Amino acid sequence: MRLSRHVLKYLYIYYLPSGLFVVVSWVGFLIPPEVVPGRMAMLITLFLVLINIFNIVTSNSPNVEGMTAIGAWMLVCIFFVFGALFGYAYLLWKKKKSCLKRKKNRKQTEEEGKLRAIRKEDYR
Repeated sequence: MRLSRHVLKYLYIYYLPSGLFVVVSWVGFLIPPEVVPGRMAMLITLFLVLINIFNIVTSNSPNVEGMTAIGAWMLVCIFFVFGALFGYAYLLWKKKKSCLKRKKNRKQTEEEGKLRAIRKEDYR
């Protein structure tokens, strides 16, 4: 009796698409940060697709005590896409924080300018 595995099936169905999804999520860093809806939609869609593939892998795999190689691969892919999503959220947070700081500084300078103008008028 000779047993064999169909390795190419797993490469084409699981490994290649999930790896390409991770690469596409990294390409998302080339999209300007101002394009929030497109970038977020792409990252969230990739994240959900990878979770769906992971669910299919775990349901089609035999029950084992530990982690299988394909399960670990899928978890790492999910982690990378989540990292890209988290990195973009951090970038948006920092951008909003600096924008609010600029507005606050601009408001302070306008108020100082008004006070100077009032003081000049008082001296005249």
